[in-house]
Amino acid sequence: MCCVDGLNPQPLSDIQLGCDNLEKLPGATMNWEAIGAVGEIFGALAVVVSLVYLATQIRSQNRESRIAASHEITTAFQGVESV
Repeated sequence: MCCVDGLNPQPLSDIQLGCDNLEKLPGATMNWEAIGAVGEIFGALAVVVSLVYLATQIRSQNRESRIAASHEITTAFQGVESV
């Protein structure tokens, strides 16, 4: 005996587990549109996270470039003073 829905025991010979009968089993159906929507949400979040990461990297690179340029200018002026 086997319980498909937990209430009515049925012999295994009476239960057919083909694609047509998946709708009869509770919780056995998949909603592919919902799965696709969840995938799109994860994809959108991944894009936002990567854009935030890119923005922080560009900001850091710009800051380092400004510091290097100001250091270069300061070094050049110190070389002029010592002459």
